[in-house]
Amino acid sequence: VPQHGQYPPLVASLRIPFFFLAKKDPMGHSTTHKSTTLECLAFLAALCLEPWRRQGMELDFHVDNLAATLALPRGRSRKDPWATTLIRAARGVAAALGTTIHCEWTPRRSSRGSLLADELSHCRTACLTPKELAAFLSGGHIRFPDPILYWMKNPQQDQYLGFSCWSWIRKQYPFIQHY
Repeated sequence: VPQHGQYPPLVASLRIPFFFLAKKDPMGHSTTHKSTTLECLAFLAALCLEPWRRQGMELDFHVDNLAATLALPRGRSRKDPWATTLIRAARGVAAALGTTIHCEWTPRRSSRGSLLADELSHCRTACLTPKELAAFLSGGHIRFPDPILYWMKNPQQDQYLGFSCWSWIRKQYPFIQHY
């Protein structure tokens, strides 16, 4: 997330736990092959990390996964129930924060943002500016928020994931107000 106002850039590289990557959905699809689910994790995680940055604002995602890009405004994935759970949770948290979320498809490694995302997913920080590197090192965002990690232990359709994330946000950041 670029710098805006008094907030420095937010740079995070969240590690997807092995226990989640080793899971299979009810149809036998491995998590490692569920790219839509993996991309949709970003929608929810971005809202939970430093949520005061997004309160009452618009949040624009640039994603290189067309299915995730189409699923967000629809509120569901046509083929992936886990992605649907993450999208609906993200939309619920966004509503509670008064945030509007949008998604635009971007070809892989076609912009600085997508290049940074790919580099950070491989633990490479050479392309970060000094300000971004300082934000990455000081923020220390390397793990998913607790409610998302809890869901990852037993991924399934869960209509309460958004509420769990919102409750966690309110506990972690008591100054956050419901819109």
